[in-house]
Amino acid sequence: MNDISILFDARLVLPHPTGIGRYVSCLLPELANMAPDWRFHILQGPAPWPGYHPENWSASNVTRHVCRIRPMSLEHHLLLPRAVGRIAPSIFHYPHFDAPVFRCPAPMVVTVHDAKYLARPDWLGGASRVKRAAMRMLFRASVKRADAVITVSRHTAADLTRLFDVPLSRFDVIYEAADPSFEPARPEAVEQWKKTTGIRHPYLLSVGERRPHKNHAALIRAFAASKAAETHDLVIIGSKHRDSPPLEKIARRAGVDRKVHLLSKVSHADLVAAYTGAKLFVLVSLYEGFGLPILEAMTRDTP
Repeated sequence: MNDISILFDARLVLPHPTGIGRYVSCLLPELANMAPDWRFHILQGPAPWPGYHPENWSASNVTRHVCRIRPMSLEHHLLLPRAVGRIAPSIFHYPHFDAPVFRCPAPMVVTVHDAKYLARPDWLGGASRVKRAAMRMLFRASVKRADAVITVSRHTAADLTRLFDVPLSRFDVIYEAADPSFEPARPEAVEQWKKTTGIRHPYLLSVGERRPHKNHAALIRAFAASKAAETHDLVIIGSKHRDSPPLEKIARRAGVDRKVHLLSKVSHADLVAAYTGAKLFVLVSLYEGFGLPILEAMTRDTP
């Protein structure tokens, strides 16, 4: 084995991960398999590890380190560089926009998935001016100070170029891909999932956190006004956020509260079952850095 070692910050891979968590969950096992002579280190949180490719996370060239430093916190910026220094990797890969503001003792690669809150600050809801300024500062620090910056689309790279007056060549665009484990769920698994969640009719599916830019409120209103509401249900899978619009109230006012299913903590197996059983996948987001759920639906041949 040669001397190359890569440290991945995987603290955002949670029991019910969002897009960034799935990005890390899929990327690291593939890299570990592609480069068996490299040593990979994982910083993982104390929460239970999700069921993504467990055999690959235990590969002989992968070492896990439990890290109790909370992501996106003050201690994250103060203490994470020390944790990186103790492991002393050849490269540190941080998969979010808020890389530590204090320089890490290793070359740092940062992945920026989108710049939605800089492009549309109004989507931050009731965030204070201080929080908005801090977010912009963290973005700028990551873009300016990282040794390499990966974006998941040309759209995100163009946004960062415009916002921070840096050349487009500053960014390496590496597109995302759907989780290879998104194989069709067995019919009985789909039926069991529908029974557990109380879905009794054919359904339309939308996947994404319940944030304002995901536009779920408009989706519910459009569903209520369509003929689909007469024969189908609408399933929205995504964790609730502090700035989430009142989707339950919107569905009730539109008269479709019994037809709309809002699900948050969904396991990987249930997510695959949801895609498999859907009659139609719908993405009405106003902004996406990439739009990974579209690829996930395509792998399931979901219209």
